[in-house]
Amino acid sequence: MKIRLRCIDKVLENNNIYCLEIAKKYADIIKNGEERNIPKYLRTKIFYTKEEYAML
Repeated sequence: MKIRLRCIDKVLENNNIYCLEIAKKYADIIKNGEERNIPKYLRTKIFYTKEEYAML
């Protein structure tokens, strides 16, 4: 099972599209079509990178 949440930000002239995908041994954050490094993007080391989730 895979969960995908897609949000469109239209606040203050921003037109960003965010996508969060979560599945077993998989997680990804995509902003405007570009994959983001999860811990770096969220500014915390609490979360794993996409590659680390794959190794769980």
